[in-house]
Amino acid sequence: MSKPYNVYYNNNTGRVIFQKNNNHNVSGKNINCDFQNKIEELTKFVNINSPNEVNIEKNILNSEQFNIHRQERFNIQKQLQEKEFREKDLREKELREKELREKELRVNELRVNELRVNELRENELRDNDSKFNNNFRFQIEKLNNEKKPTEEIFVAKKNDTNIIIKKDLIYGIKKTILSDFNHLYNSSHSNDFRISLNNNNIFDCFYLFPNIAEINTKNETNIINEKKVDIFHNVLDKYNMQYFPIDFVACGITIPLKSNNATYSKIKIKNIFWNIFQSINNSSFKNNELLCIVPEKNEFIYKKIKLQINIELHSQVSQNIIEKYSDKILPYRNNKTKYITPANTCLYKALNFDIDSIDGSNFNDFEINLLQGINIHCALLCIKISVPDDSISILKGFDKINKIVYGYIPFSQFVLNFDYELV
Repeated sequence: MSKPYNVYYNNNTGRVIFQKNNNHNVSGKNINCDFQNKIEELTKFVNINSPNEVNIEKNILNSEQFNIHRQERFNIQKQLQEKEFREKDLREKELREKELREKELRVNELRVNELRVNELRENELRDNDSKFNNNFRFQIEKLNNEKKPTEEIFVAKKNDTNIIIKKDLIYGIKKTILSDFNHLYNSSHSNDFRISLNNNNIFDCFYLFPNIAEINTKNETNIINEKKVDIFHNVLDKYNMQYFPIDFVACGITIPLKSNNATYSKIKIKNIFWNIFQSINNSSFKNNELLCIVPEKNEFIYKKIKLQINIELHSQVSQNIIEKYSDKILPYRNNKTKYITPANTCLYKALNFDIDSIDGSNFNDFEINLLQGINIHCALLCIKISVPDDSISILKGFDKINKIVYGYIPFSQFVLNFDYELV
């Protein structure tokens, strides 16, 4: 007789499955009683085939609850995951907002620093402008706006005394032969003016021309080292001496020493600028340095060197003035030189300063005190270029047989400009 139910047991899940047997006729039988019998058979079967005892009845009765519990657990896990995702998104959002705030703070800090730097610069510029304006100490009125820059004259009034200020005086010398431009930055020595040793074993000195003299000469002509140079000692100051080209008349710009209304007591030189062109290879220039060329046995080498700028006031005066003021003017004299030369037309002690760069500036005030009562209405303001004593040894070199020879300082242009003030 066939059974009303087929019973299956799953060893992996531990679950019992009942399947109705449709071929079995259950009419007229107590199904509950039959079900109870099947439970007993199943219990015996499980006890034999399963390593653990299983309450089959309980599993069957609670299977639906188990599924519900499993669904609830799944829902809880899903909620926990969603909560974790929300919290993660929230943390990432907070980090992004924090980074944006920090970035804004850094940008604001940079802006504040930039404003502080600009403010410091503006304050510095205002201070410089204030210092520059205080140097004049007077209210300056321009007399003629139509005059050229080199002829601009200004007058300021102070206690009914005229102060004349002349702007942008220019001195210089420049070679203009075509080969200068072709070989400006190579070692073509034939195109240079040379400051070098002359026949008297004294280094050359020369005067810059007013308004820049453009010299167009043959390559072998060098007006710098054609002059005879000698040493002149200051009879009023034993520690001061100067080199003067004795066969060359000093050149300069004429300035008044007295006028109909006033006699001036001093000349002030200020706001000095210079620019030099040297025919030296580009790779040899470092930090705007002024260079010389020195022989070193089988080659020539470049060395840093200085030049001296001398500010002089020259005028040839009559014999009676010389006799009357011999202990106060014309300080540079030489026992070997009996004639009037550029040296003994230098009225007062020369002012000087050193330069070591091919372009630069000097904003110091140089003052020449003028002697009162001398009947000299005007004089030449001259600029002389020479080699300072402590730089002469730099030019010392040696030839192939170790004989001492001296190098030179090459240049093709030397321009200098400044302002002067008569007080």
